Amino acid sequence: MGEISSGTLGDYVVLQRGTTYQSRLLGLPGPVLLGLSSIARNGGFRSDSLRMYGGESPNKLLLEVGDLFVSLKDVTQTGDLLGSVARVPSSVPLGRLTQDTVKLNLVKDIPAEYLYWILRTEKYRAYCRAHAIGTTNLSLSREDFLNFPIPSPTAERLALVRLLDTLDDKIAVNDRIALRCHEIAELHYAVATERARREPLTSLVKPILGATPDRKTGGYWGDGYPWASAKDVVTSKFGLLTATEKSITTAAVEKTRSKPVPKGSVILTARGTVGVVARIGQPMSFNQSCYAFTPDLLPASVLYFTVLRGSRQMQSMAHGTVFSTVNMRTLDHIEVPSLPPEGAASLDEILLPLMDTIEVRMRENQALAQLRDTLLPKLMSGELRVREAEEIVGGAL
Repeated sequence: MGEISSGTLGDYVVLQRGTTYQSRLLGLPGPVLLGLSSIARNGGFRSDSLRMYGGESPNKLLLEVGDLFVSLKDVTQTGDLLGSVARVPSSVPLGRLTQDTVKLNLVKDIPAEYLYWILRTEKYRAYCRAHAIGTTNLSLSREDFLNFPIPSPTAERLALVRLLDTLDDKIAVNDRIALRCHEIAELHYAVATERARREPLTSLVKPILGATPDRKTGGYWGDGYPWASAKDVVTSKFGLLTATEKSITTAAVEKTRSKPVPKGSVILTARGTVGVVARIGQPMSFNQSCYAFTPDLLPASVLYFTVLRGSRQMQSMAHGTVFSTVNMRTLDHIEVPSLPPEGAASLDEILLPLMDTIEVRMRENQALAQLRDTLLPKLMSGELRVREAEEIVGGAL
């Protein structure tokens, strides 16, 4: 393919907007719905909440493996989803647009993967935020989106794209392994606890409610302990939380009721998005939107699946007008399997290697994602030599 001159995104694609769907047909056989929940923050495919749709799906709304789609809106003020791009993975043979997403139909001879990675760069993300419209819900006009400048896909840039795809493929493999390990572990837990007696969750493990630092003191964000909120837990993968958006200073921790809990503790969201569970990979503090359970009375792996089992009863128990909420009294009414100490120890011997594998794979993915994010700016500048990039990626793999 000869070199294509620089232009705007509109020179290479036309947009196909999605349409609404009937919620009563969710879960029936059909294509996977590709709405906002299928796009990761700042770009990438998100597969943890996919649902099939059994209703009408015209061909123009259908996407196949490798097709690109974006969100031109964001229901939050962060702008993390505004303009974010995703591509259909091999695990989704057929997808369907919703009213919140648009498909990029290529009209010129340019690799789809090249556009995909250009739209993952920070320069593009900053462009989307700068052109955001709205106060409550953000949107990006079609005109502004299509006016984003696309650099010429030189041989150097295309080689870098192939390396970025290699990193992404490795991350996807790790995700599949982690998902399979989680499924196997959950199955072992279900079998081991099938005939166990049920007891209130709070009689087995004691919940600790998080707190917000005293804002009067000021200057509490900084090096110290990771600071978890419900948002961090919700965006964790395969039940593991190793990093958070914020950290809190040691001095500030001393002025709040939310003391750090040890590695292996389990955090449960109790406000907003209720009932999401994650075990933590390092000592961590947390805010008032969460409860924590420490592995004092149960092995860490058994603790995680016990809280996870209980969390699935919480949705119907949540209350509140502005935010869904569960309190300590709600937790008292959640019943979970109770194993004798020897039974819990035997189960932990089975679960622990699987959970360790998940942690190893997720920590490797963190390193790969950091490398990817380091290489991405070079895609716009075109300043990185291919050999240098190959050596960096080869060393990481």
